[in-house]
Amino acid sequence: MAEPAPLRRALFRSVGAVFFIMATLVGFELLCRVYAAYVVFPELEKAKLAPLHFYQKSDNPVLGYELRPHFELEHEGRKLHINRYGLRESDDELAPHHRRIALLGDSVLFAVGLSQENTLGARIQDNLDAKGDAVRVLNFGVPGYAFAQVEENLRVKNEIYDVSDAVYLLNLNDYSRRNSIYEGADNGLYRTYHRPSLLAPWFIRKAIYRYAKGSQWGDADWYRWFFDGNEAYGYASLDRMIDYTRSQGIAFSVVLVPAGAAYIDDEYALADLHDQIEAYLVDRGIRVLNPVNEFLLRREDLIDETDHLHQPGIDLMGNLVAEFIEQGGKL
Repeated sequence: MAEPAPLRRALFRSVGAVFFIMATLVGFELLCRVYAAYVVFPELEKAKLAPLHFYQKSDNPVLGYELRPHFELEHEGRKLHINRYGLRESDDELAPHHRRIALLGDSVLFAVGLSQENTLGARIQDNLDAKGDAVRVLNFGVPGYAFAQVEENLRVKNEIYDVSDAVYLLNLNDYSRRNSIYEGADNGLYRTYHRPSLLAPWFIRKAIYRYAKGSQWGDADWYRWFFDGNEAYGYASLDRMIDYTRSQGIAFSVVLVPAGAAYIDDEYALADLHDQIEAYLVDRGIRVLNPVNEFLLRREDLIDETDHLHQPGIDLMGNLVAEFIEQGGKL
């Protein structure tokens, strides 16, 4: 019996639609590859070859990239030194007879654009040195690192330094997550060394990310989008850090870094998110410093829209964190 004509036509239409969709997807992927090959990737390669590029590919798949060891540079009066272990430290001393305090975080802690002696770690070290005790503050900060990388970097560097304390300067953009629409701040750095196998999904994710970010620097709604999309992921990451530090006998605490763009009309628009994170950590027995109000009145003098601290902000945060560390245990 012959197949009814309407059913045959419907089958042909379905097959045609499938081929059309496949051809469209393949065409879009090819278009993305051409654009990436001639526009995106050459810019990444250019940045990688620049004299100020102090990163390298990491063999650790979680980190993806890391600071380049033995790197030293002086530019426009600002000094940058990365020691043999890949830390922004002025020497290779392991300080075995000191209380070793690891500061964990991203570019805010690393202090992009600031000279070695003016970083947050240096300021905290100065404040603790004034007490006359044997303390070594270590800058574990790497620009672009988020939860997963901060956690892994602590594990890797602790194998070298065997730290006694870890203080995590948690930035709300640490809720970024690679290979998702929340890929975030290290997109360029990470993709300099690790290219996606399919470019069309990557470009789509980038478009969603750019739309959510809105302005060049983002706003309070952008941070809230990060947090809402990754709240459980963030808590799971913090849980792993807590469990790891406890297993190693490391005193773990958290400093919640204010988001500069969230200060609006003498109010902090993300106070509720800070409160939620603080409550979660306190419930797990973790000490938390939440210095939102200390930055409120002089926000423009202290912190910019990208959460990076101006020198007065470095000085203020250095004093606050040093006092916070002192309160956590006798130095």
